[in-house]
Amino acid sequence: AGPALVEGIRGAVSIYADGLSGDHPFVAARPLNATFTPWALMFRGDGHQCLHHHPGRWLTGVYYVGLPDTPPGDADALPGGIVLGGLPDWAGVKPPWPLRRISPKPGLLLLFPSFLPHETLPTGREGERISVAFDIAAHPH
Repeated sequence: AGPALVEGIRGAVSIYADGLSGDHPFVAARPLNATFTPWALMFRGDGHQCLHHHPGRWLTGVYYVGLPDTPPGDADALPGGIVLGGLPDWAGVKPPWPLRRISPKPGLLLLFPSFLPHETLPTGREGERISVAFDIAAHPH
């Protein structure tokens, strides 16, 4: 399953990168040769990732493998969402842009620029939120 997942991610990243255009610095920074660095995450209950970003990387992504069960009648309350675009509390200001909260679903692949601050929310449930996160970075010559 691991090699198939990596190949699927590689294909999705290629499609995403090939669709970029314009003169935004993120587009201009697209590496010609890149490294792929994955890691697995598993959280339950109050477990979550604090607000952070990935300096020195180009693209960050997460593939959701599994989530805690959702109680019947609560289909819209998918636990353990990811929030994109926040600012740390020490900044003393709210971001001048809207935050994006994305509810995870098994099989969802999310890609975003590595400079974008992001955090995950606790699942509040006993079951595990299992994901594979990764970075794409310029390959050193």
